[in-house]
Amino acid sequence: MRPLSTVAAFALCLAGCGGGQEPVAHLAVEPRQVRLGYPEIAELQLTWQPLDEPGQRARGAVVFVHLLDAPGEIVRTFDHALPAGWQDGEPVTYPLKLYQSALAPPLPPGPYRLTMGLYDGRGRRRWPLATGGPDLGRHEYQVADVVVPPPDRAGPHFRFSPDWLPAEPGGDRQVLARRWLRGSRGTIQVTGLRGTGNLWLVIEIPPPSAGQKLTILDSSNVPSAEVSWSCGGMDTSLSGQGGHEMELPAEEPPPGGTCEVEVRTNFRLAVEGTPEQRSIALSNLAWNPAG
Repeated sequence: MRPLSTVAAFALCLAGCGGGQEPVAHLAVEPRQVRLGYPEIAELQLTWQPLDEPGQRARGAVVFVHLLDAPGEIVRTFDHALPAGWQDGEPVTYPLKLYQSALAPPLPPGPYRLTMGLYDGRGRRRWPLATGGPDLGRHEYQVADVVVPPPDRAGPHFRFSPDWLPAEPGGDRQVLARRWLRGSRGTIQVTGLRGTGNLWLVIEIPPPSAGQKLTILDSSNVPSAEVSWSCGGMDTSLSGQGGHEMELPAEEPPPGGTCEVEVRTNFRLAVEGTPEQRSIALSNLAWNPAG
């Protein structure tokens, strides 16, 4: 009988052999020593290498990423779907952002541990991996050490125009807080930038919930937003409901270390029976320094 290919064997393993002890893939993480300032981003490179028996991910597999404090409590998560595009025996490499969002309070300074694992997004079954780090239990592997320094008083700092409502709880440890835009225009001033980098933000265009009325202010019939960035001359359009992730580059050190983001929307969400009106929600915001 012809032996199963790496791809076929991995699919069978993810479907039925999650309780075994043989690793389904090797995970390499670089770097393994990380500094995560506030409110900044640190980038890692993840490389997944299928092993001899498994080879391709099952549909719906999720990578869980936990940041643990010294007692072992989960303080942040960076979970994401395992990217598609695996080839038989070929590694898959992609970047992963660790971040301290400017919308949430900073983490206490000190050492932390970064752990990762892989599970079936439907059945929540975890699979064994080879990572070069210890298994902390239930196939959760320590892959890096993270140091959180005290917040830098010099910046970067974010100043919201009065059009932004106060921060509201985000509901989990991946999105700790959100800020809603009241009306259809708002700005965010970024100060204390001392070099090149990228402003990273995640904007949500939500569908109307119960008791809300969506009003489109132009003839497009599609809720959208325009984002302008003073330090790169960049204008970006966002269209359609859902989350939109973007990076706005500052290729030259800004004069005085200050840049500004302007957000304009073509829609409003009104709460029926009240004067309250909202449009987009900002769910994550951080500075990604070059290098």
